[in-house]
Amino acid sequence: MATQVQKLENRFPQRILQADGIFELFVGAGLVLESQTIAGWLGLSAAPIEISGIVALAFGAWLLYVSQRNASRGTLQLVAVLNFAWVAISALMLVLDWNMFANEGRWLITLVADVILVLGLAEYYARRLAA
Repeated sequence: MATQVQKLENRFPQRILQADGIFELFVGAGLVLESQTIAGWLGLSAAPIEISGIVALAFGAWLLYVSQRNASRGTLQLVAVLNFAWVAISALMLVLDWNMFANEGRWLITLVADVILVLGLAEYYARRLAA
């Protein structure tokens, strides 16, 4: 009698990339749709906010595309490093231009950076699990 062996496939790397992609799509849509409000909070014109939103939408779409394939360690590391860079730039913006931002702008930058930091840490951890 033959014994069947089931191989359980770990989907965590794909799922974390999907979560990151969905979050980036929400952030991008929010930046594009509410660019005037966010520009007021950050003390900027609306054009850079809209451009950031379009870039976030493109990055989110790319992440969802990549998550449909097998996530390699290199891809997960690249996305984690990009997320860590986003967090570092956000922290630098808050430190250097603290008085320029309204309270809402500071909260927005901080909350988005916190979520991206958690996603980056999860992607860095998922790198160990990827094939």
